[in-house]
Amino acid sequence: MDNSKLEIDRNIGATAETAGVSRSPSDEPMDQVAPVNQLSGARVKPQATASQAKDGGGVRAEELAPASESSGSRMLMFESSESAESALMQMTPKKTTFDDNRDGKGTKEWSDFSYNICLGCEHECLYCYAKAMRCRFNKAMRVPGAWKKQRMSPNKKALGAEVGAKGVVMFPTTHDITPRFLRRSVKTIKNLLANNQVLIVSKPHLSVVRVLCKELTDHKDDILFRFTIGALSEPLCRFWEPGAPAPTERIRCLQHAYRKGFATSVSIEPMLAAWGEIVKLVARVEPFVTDTIWVGKMQRIPRKYNARVPGFEEAAALIKAQQTDADILKLVDDLEGNPKVRWKDSIKKVLDRRVAVQ
Repeated sequence: MDNSKLEIDRNIGATAETAGVSRSPSDEPMDQVAPVNQLSGARVKPQATASQAKDGGGVRAEELAPASESSGSRMLMFESSESAESALMQMTPKKTTFDDNRDGKGTKEWSDFSYNICLGCEHECLYCYAKAMRCRFNKAMRVPGAWKKQRMSPNKKALGAEVGAKGVVMFPTTHDITPRFLRRSVKTIKNLLANNQVLIVSKPHLSVVRVLCKELTDHKDDILFRFTIGALSEPLCRFWEPGAPAPTERIRCLQHAYRKGFATSVSIEPMLAAWGEIVKLVARVEPFVTDTIWVGKMQRIPRKYNARVPGFEEAAALIKAQQTDADILKLVDDLEGNPKVRWKDSIKKVLDRRVAVQ
């Protein structure tokens, strides 16, 4: 996921809640997709049948029964039980799905709502925008290692049960599902599934994914796994994502979820390697992706809070040098025609600049 554009949890600016919060007890681990529209990034839905239309099967409410106007005010005319049903559908917002095309930025490109249960993250990725924002508002988080002490948020004791019908909920966005928080993450996902589809985004641990697939097997139609893999190089990933699993383990997680019959996707955002290596990464994961492969640049590298990390400035400079417009256009040209590849907004901006010059 692109942490530079995350929709930050509303707790980000609240410094009081993180001060003096003790760790919660450790959690113990518990032992075919529709065609894709390459331009929009959405899976194509078949036309609804007449019977589906009556039940609202993918058809917008306004297409079923338009409201009439009388004496200067709008009135819903209930002339029959069928028209009454259609009118009721008008008043009910259309529930969005994974297939819908979204024009938002960051997490809004993928989902309608974001949900998190933890503060901090054990993976402690150097490019994490959530960490940068937390450090900005909370001096205690600037202490080396403070962000890595992942803990439950005191404001999220309901574990998603308080969330109503939002459409597609992305979980998590400002932390990850680590073994310590697996049990409560499973509970949260199940609570969210009561009214929504859930997009699970993670740099995954194999032990976690095995449990998720087992616990959520009855909800396959409403779950999409999207695993973040920014490069194939283990040393490179270890530098930028010091607490996260190696890319080989993440690929094994992708394979496991795929073989268990879940919808799968990959996020190569941020890209951690040169464009040629990204092409190899796409080829490596594509056989196990049922949905899409999203590719995006690294943006707004948080230098201030990584100043003490040995080699950080050199690594950041290398990333910048590898993601020039010329390099991005080479990547786009090389992957052109791949029906699973989608470009994040950071790359769309480069394509827009190319169009403007032509």
